Amino acid sequence: MKDNNIIVEADQISRLYHKADEATRKEMEKIFDIEKILNEKHKVQTFKDACYELGVNPSVEPTVTDLPPRFQRSVLNYYKLLIITEALNDGWFPDFSDPSQKKWWVYSYYNSEHGAACGLAYSDSYSAWSYSYSYIGARLAFKDKETAEYALETFKPLYMELLTNQEPEE
Repeated sequence: MKDNNIIVEADQISRLYHKADEATRKEMEKIFDIEKILNEKHKVQTFKDACYELGVNPSVEPTVTDLPPRFQRSVLNYYKLLIITEALNDGWFPDFSDPSQKKWWVYSYYNSEHGAACGLAYSDSYSAWSYSYSYIGARLAFKDKETAEYALETFKPLYMELLTNQEPEE
C-alpha cells in the first residue's frame, strides 16, 4: 500500500498563507500550526528572504529613473523596507481605524551633534526627553515590539539610508 502523506515545507505554507484570502487562511489554521510557522522571524534575514516569503521577485525593483537622483536611493530603500516589514509581520496589517490595536515602529533618533553621530537606535519611550515622534511611515508598522527591534537590528543600514539619504559607513 502506498503512503498517502504529502510533504510540504514550512516556507511553502508561509507563502501560501500570505497570499490566501481570509476563508482560506482559516482553513489552513485548522490544518497547520500557522502561529509556529509564521513566528519564525529569523528566517527573514535579507531582502531576498523577505521577497521569497511573499513570492516577490527580488531582482525586479521599481523604476526610479524619472525621480531626481537624490531621491532614487531612498525610494528603493523604502520599497525594500515595505517588503521586509510585510514579511516579518506574517500577514498582520495595521488597522488604523482600531485605536486599541497596538502598532510598533522603528522609532529612532539621529544625533550628529559635535560631529559624532550616534546612529540609529530603537526606542519605545513615550513620556521622556524624546517625546517627539518621527515615524518612518504607517506602512512600516510592526505587530509587536520584538519584531520592530529585530527589523532595526537586522536591517539598520536600510533604515539609515532611508532617513539620511547617505550610505552607512562600514
